[in-house]
Amino acid sequence: MLLPATIIDALPPTVPGIGGAALTAFQIFAASTSFSTEVNPSTTAQYSKFAQLNKNNTGKETMVKSRNGMTLIYLPAFLASSLIYSNIIPNSPVSSLAALFLVAHFFKRLFEVFFIHKYSGTVSLTLSSIIGIYYALVTTLICFVANPIPDVASVQIGSGIFTIGLAGN
Repeated sequence: MLLPATIIDALPPTVPGIGGAALTAFQIFAASTSFSTEVNPSTTAQYSKFAQLNKNNTGKETMVKSRNGMTLIYLPAFLASSLIYSNIIPNSPVSSLAALFLVAHFFKRLFEVFFIHKYSGTVSLTLSSIIGIYYALVTTLICFVANPIPDVASVQIGSGIFTIGLAGN
């Protein structure tokens, strides 16, 4: 089944050739195998409010309170999207609806960290830092490839999907 032209035009640019195919294959593999590692208690990342305390920590790893760890995860991406959306940084991409959606998404996450969830455990400072940097980099990448002037159909479809996702989680 072919996608309508408006959807195809709204998709971000793809990486051509063998490199692009390898990148796509890796992303599909990672997405299809990540569920099994998250549901297995011995392989799950110990960073969320659902994480069990790591009883095997021998003191070699710096641990922080879970609330601080979750702040470290979400704050860099919130700052990156906010700065890009507000056009404060010279040579940053033009503000886009995607950047606004990222600001809203990470604001909601930080709001939940500070006012909704109750935390009692600890999390690795290294793990929180790596995830926070990754989220900030992906956020920046999204802002750079987002179309600053999308067509009406893309705005309606994207806004609808974003709203459903935000309300559902």
